Amino acid sequence: MPRVSAEHKLGRREEILDAARACFARSGYQGATLQDIFAAAGLSAGCVYSYFQSKQDLVLAIAEARHAEERDALAVEESDPILALKTIARRFVQGYLAGGAEEKRRISLATWSEAMFNDAVLASVRAGVDGPRKALAALVARAQASGALRKDIDGEALARVMTAMLQGLVLQKLWDAETDARAMTLVCEQLIDALCA
Repeated sequence: MPRVSAEHKLGRREEILDAARACFARSGYQGATLQDIFAAAGLSAGCVYSYFQSKQDLVLAIAEARHAEERDALAVEESDPILALKTIARRFVQGYLAGGAEEKRRISLATWSEAMFNDAVLASVRAGVDGPRKALAALVARAQASGALRKDIDGEALARVMTAMLQGLVLQKLWDAETDARAMTLVCEQLIDALCA
């Protein structure tokens, strides 16, 4: 029997995740079945099960891929902490509010909802939010230490507010497709400027 290369396995895994994303974005986690995912992937149940043992495994793998993408968005090589905050805000707003990000928004909302009822998904969501929030808090602290940002601001609270703003914007865009990513980016930058010392 021929050996399957690691590259082929990785490609097959991504095909399955893409099919799962499409099904979850269309029907939610509760509405999508494994049979839907098998059909969307064009693969047998046995093939899918050789990569993922359950629907929860798919949910967690999709969440981890999104968290990795978000960690990349936080990696800013900018010495000015205010410009770094603006760059991060721009990346997140454009990454989630862009016209082609409908699936990403829908899956985010489905994941947050599922976290209310599933401890493993909640742990994943919290880990995915806590990392960026801590990175933002550290960046705020650096901006305060440099004198660029007001020192009377609670850095941890500001990081939570910035995170909540993105989550709220995801909802706004889902509810109203006309929500303008460029306008939201500009307002985020203006809010950051308003906090400068």
